[in-house]
Amino acid sequence: MYKYYLNYRRLINITGKDSEIFLQNILSNDINMLDKENIQYSLLLTPQGKMLFDFFIFKISEKYYLDYHQNYINDIKTKLMLYKLHSDVNIMDCKAHVFITNEDFNEFSYIDPRNKNLGMRCYDFDMKQNNFNDIAKYNEIRIKYLIPEFGVDFFPEEFYPLDLGLDNLNAISFNKGCYIGQEVTARMYHRGKRRKKLEMINLNNYQINDKEVIKDNKKIGKILKIYNYHALALIKSE
Repeated sequence: MYKYYLNYRRLINITGKDSEIFLQNILSNDINMLDKENIQYSLLLTPQGKMLFDFFIFKISEKYYLDYHQNYINDIKTKLMLYKLHSDVNIMDCKAHVFITNEDFNEFSYIDPRNKNLGMRCYDFDMKQNNFNDIAKYNEIRIKYLIPEFGVDFFPEEFYPLDLGLDNLNAISFNKGCYIGQEVTARMYHRGKRRKKLEMINLNNYQINDKEVIKDNKKIGKILKIYNYHALALIKSE
């Protein structure tokens, strides 16, 4: 059994009679499908369609739990409070360890909705787990399957979600109604051809100038993050 502790992820919970419609109106995925999917990967975008924050969402009884990157808690709460207006929605902090494992650890263990090869995403509300494995192995698995990590590989308002292939990671519903940034996202999706694609590159095969990827003296892309001799990079489509 392995356990990779995601010490940069935290939880908040959302309650109140308007909580479901509130989340449905602002996030990229279809919250109505949550009961069937157990956990959901979803995004909060800018009105211009760029990534702001990501969330893993699950539901216990009538509470929605949002797994988020801890560095952005103040910005996240500010945005959620702005959008809730006079809705009956309560936003509360919640303590739990978030970790990845290859076993069904407890009743709050869910297959990672982005890719099953990442294992189970687990929530330990007792916070008694220890003896975690080196997270470097988790990162190896991620980049192998082209799964960028928010707050690690990319940051708020840098990219459009489709540039990063987040639609292929089950982060976006193209069948639900409107949400923030939906119009731009749908237009990019239906346009078809994408100008950039996420790739894992071997650094020995390219020149790197700052974060620019260069081949045959041409700038062909941008490094997101370097992992030993490899990197996640956004490469221009030919």
